[in-house]
Amino acid sequence: MKRAVYLTLLCLLFAYGANDARAEKKTTETKDAIGSVVVTYDLHRIQTHGTNQVAIWVEDASGKFINTLFVTRFTSKGGYIRRPSSLKKWVEKSDWKNATREEIDGLSSATPAAGSQKVVWNGKDKNGKTIKAGKYVICMEGNLRSGKMMYAKAEVMMGGKIQKSKAETTFEPEDGKSEPLFENVVVEYVP
Repeated sequence: MKRAVYLTLLCLLFAYGANDARAEKKTTETKDAIGSVVVTYDLHRIQTHGTNQVAIWVEDASGKFINTLFVTRFTSKGGYIRRPSSLKKWVEKSDWKNATREEIDGLSSATPAAGSQKVVWNGKDKNGKTIKAGKYVICMEGNLRSGKMMYAKAEVMMGGKIQKSKAETTFEPEDGKSEPLFENVVVEYVP
C-alpha cells in the first residue's frame, strides 16, 4: 500500500514538473517573440540613369545599425563601388563592404515596379537574434535624379502596443522633393 502511495506521489511530482517546464518554455518563447514591423510606401519610377535605388534598414535609438530589410540588387551586388553615390548612407551604416555572400544574396532584390510596396521586419538583428524591447528607427534612403537623395525615418517602440506612424521625409538637396522616389511611408508595429 505504501509503495502504491509513493508511486502515485512520484507520478504527480513528475507530471507537475513536466507541466512547469512546458510553462517555462512557453514564457521564454513569449519573451523572445518581440512582434514585427510592417513598412508600407508608394514607389515611383524615375526614368534616368543612376536612380531608383532604395534601401530600408533598422537602427537602435543610439543610431547603431541593427539589420537591413531591403536593398535594390544593383547597389547590393557592387553597384555602390561603381557608383559611389548609390545609397551611401546605407552602405556606410551597414558596413556593406564586409557583408557575407549569404547577406548579399539574402537581401538583394530587383528594383520593384512602381506602386504600393510592403516590407516586414521580424524583430531580428542581422545575425538572426531577436532584439530587445525598446525604441528603434526604421530608415529609408533613395537615389533621385542627378545625384540627389531622399531619406525617411520613423521611430517604433518594439515590445509595446500596436502603433502606426508616418515617416518624416527629407531631401538632399531640398529641391529633390519635386520628384520623390517614394512617399507615404508608414511604419506599423504589430505585437
